[in-house]
Amino acid sequence: MAKKNKKNSPASENGDLPTNEEKKKEEPKKPYKRTYKRRAKPQYKPPSQLSFPQFLKLYPNDDTCLEVVFDMRYPPDENGLRLCTKCQKRTIHIRLIARKCYRCRNCRHHVYPLAGTVMEGSNTMLVVWFYAMYQFSICKNGISAKELQRALGVTYKTAWSIGIKIREALSAVDKDGMLFSGTVELDEALIGGKVRGGKRGWGAENKTCLFGIKERGGRVKVIAVNNRERETLFPLIKLHVEEGSKINTDEFKVYHTLNNEGYTHDTVVHSDYQWSKGETHTNSIEGYWSNLKKSILGTHTYVSPKHMQKYLCEFDFRHNNRNDLIFNQILKKVYGTPYNISVINTSANFSPKHK
Repeated sequence: MAKKNKKNSPASENGDLPTNEEKKKEEPKKPYKRTYKRRAKPQYKPPSQLSFPQFLKLYPNDDTCLEVVFDMRYPPDENGLRLCTKCQKRTIHIRLIARKCYRCRNCRHHVYPLAGTVMEGSNTMLVVWFYAMYQFSICKNGISAKELQRALGVTYKTAWSIGIKIREALSAVDKDGMLFSGTVELDEALIGGKVRGGKRGWGAENKTCLFGIKERGGRVKVIAVNNRERETLFPLIKLHVEEGSKINTDEFKVYHTLNNEGYTHDTVVHSDYQWSKGETHTNSIEGYWSNLKKSILGTHTYVSPKHMQKYLCEFDFRHNNRNDLIFNQILKKVYGTPYNISVINTSANFSPKHK
């Protein structure tokens, strides 16, 4: 039996049910177009460090570096006039070529921008000092004296002296006392060398006891202490943690009376493998301990208890200013701090064993 022709079928003649061929003839072909999903534009984040070409452009020689220090310590007004510390008049200060100083045009008083800073009395070029601070700003794991020696082209004694003076400036006591609020995490840690055949953990010899205060999503402060007893830790907590804050700790018995001191205290039991309980955890300070120990072990290998606090303050400073231009923050610390600075001296007279 012959097949019916679809074109001559009564259905297609009436136009009730058009065939596929008729549809193709009536509808023109549309060009194929691939669709892409637009990605959200990333938010602009200002750089936290200078690139090396930017550093060379901003600080090419000693005269430029000295002028930067002079502007920071004696800022000019809109007309470029500065207040003289002797005649108390705003006038022009003239740069003296033979010395690292400026002279007041009115009373001829000499102003030394480096006086009272860690660079006072140093024969090292200012560019070398600036490049050392630049190395501190770009090395997130810290920088050793030997690495500074290779980068600056100076002797090991000079490199060690520059590094320790910069750390002293960064570890100067803040006037505000660095008060923490909100959700605060507290924890202790041990750091130091290993002794063969000795006891491990708390009570081991040749180790430094550290006490850490970490603001959830914010700043951190680590202090070297003699032990982790109540008489040692509670004065530091009252000094640096605002009353009424929420404190998260582990099950260490010393913290059990924090509720009586005006704080809201929550605990996680690490001995029962409990690492978090809702919003209660100490993972932030634990992560900071991990980064700190890896940095000291990988960069410095060992730090003596005598200088431990300076290195701790260096890492704290780098963490607390991670969202800012770190080099500018180091400049403010170094030039705004006199040489006879007061450092948190809690690392002296360490007991051989930590309870």
